[in-house]
This record gives sequence, structure tokens and C-alpha cells, in this order.
Amino acid sequence: DRLFRLGWWDLHGFARFLGGESSAERDVAPLEVTLHEEQPGRLRTPTRTTKVMLRSDGRYRSPHPELPPEVAAGRIKRLRPAGRPVEARMLALAGAREEGFGLREWIWGPLVEEGFELYFFELPYYGTRRRETQRSATVLTVSDHILLNEAMILESRALLMRLPARTPVG
Repeated sequence: DRLFRLGWWDLHGFARFLGGESSAERDVAPLEVTLHEEQPGRLRTPTRTTKVMLRSDGRYRSPHPELPPEVAAGRIKRLRPAGRPVEARMLALAGAREEGFGLREWIWGPLVEEGFELYFFELPYYGTRRRETQRSATVLTVSDHILLNEAMILESRALLMRLPARTPVG
């Protein structure tokens, strides 16, 4: 797959971004997340199996107003300790072309045993948030990539605003 196969696409959005009118600087309200019932589970890595943790999946609507409808519907996963208090919370963002939550669960999941509550987003234009015309994890246009980055910032800020301030957040 060739990156930005469809070129620049929305030059108005690109010009807006270059002109300093970034939507990532907008005020944002706390993210409204609908989490499903928590399920106990373990995390298996090549070297260990973690203690029981609580997992829940959820959905939210991106606060970015310019995302296409199929991209604006987001998925989130939360992992938290079972049987002990939460000592810190962390949002672990995906890397480029990373779809789903498996890699981040494998890397960051063991922190649950240390008392961390973890949150993972599926980023815009990846996984279930792809455009209808997008057949892989390759973002099709430069303007889509700009929207992806702006939405990632807005969604992260909105989630962090929703989390209790009484514990450290990263």
C-alpha cells in the first residue's frame, strides 16, 4: 500500500491546518464513554501470565467535528486491577498503522498488577474506524492524516478530563 494514495484530498482542511486554525486547540468537553460490563480476565505474554484484572470495552463519539461518520464512532478498552485500589491511570496511544488493542495490552498490561488503570483508543482511520473506501491500515490522503492527528489529540484531552483528578494520570 502506498501512503496517501489519493493525494492531498481536502485542500481547504489542509490550508486551515497550515493557517494555524487547528481543531486540536479547541475547547473540549469530557468524553462521554459507554463502557460495557466489566469481565475478569488475564493477560498472557511470552514470559508471564498476569493476575486477574477487570476488562471492559466501550464506545464513544469523537469530539472532532470534521471526521466522517464511520470514522467518528470510536472504540475504547479499559483494563484495571481487580481486588486493589487504582493508584494511577494511563492512556496508551496506538502507533502508526496499529489496529486493535493487542499490542498495547501486551506491552502495557502488566502495569495493571502495579495498580494502573489503562485506557486504549482505536485511532481514527484504523481498524473498525476505517473509511468505507479504505482497505488497509494505510491512510489514503494527507488531509485524513491531519484529521487523524487532530482527533487523537482531542479524544485524548477529552478522556483525560473525564478521569478523576485524585490519582496521577499519564
